[in-house]
Amino acid sequence: MFHQFPAVSMNRKEVFFMSELNYQSIYAPYIKQFIAIKNGLGYAVIRAQWILLELDSFFVDNDVSELGITQQQVEHWRATRINDGQCTIYDKYCTLAEFCKYMCRIGYDCYIPRLPRKISGFIPYIFTNEQMMSIFQACDHYELFDRHLNTNLFIVPAVIRLLYSLRQRKSIIHLLSSVK
Repeated sequence: MFHQFPAVSMNRKEVFFMSELNYQSIYAPYIKQFIAIKNGLGYAVIRAQWILLELDSFFVDNDVSELGITQQQVEHWRATRINDGQCTIYDKYCTLAEFCKYMCRIGYDCYIPRLPRKISGFIPYIFTNEQMMSIFQACDHYELFDRHLNTNLFIVPAVIRLLYSLRQRKSIIHLLSSVK
């Protein structure tokens, strides 16, 4: 008699994470506890696992033998992250700060790093009066060829004028439209 087992499929990430990452520093048991707590609270821990693995290997490479993360260790680790982007560094600092707070809660003195400032690459564009007049004229001459009542294109001229007159952002208009 043949037993029929249900088909189970997993993607590559799930298969990889069935085996734990190998933390080797003096912080290894604390990292595992920290990840278990975050996982138990329902947080996604995959990214934190990788960040903490990177920190763990930093501690191994630098022969850290005493518990308690110092400011000098954080600065030295940061100096090794020359190829990381600003958002990546911010994420890593968030995880490091959370781990340091955890270590402080369980009785070890740790430096809690301040999160680096996020620098936005956004540069606003300011339209000239002539450009705004041409936008208004285009809105005034806007014509619908298919007359569907469920289209949002009817409100485009009003929204453009509202944005111009109130100098508001699209998110404010979205909030106004969601309130009934």
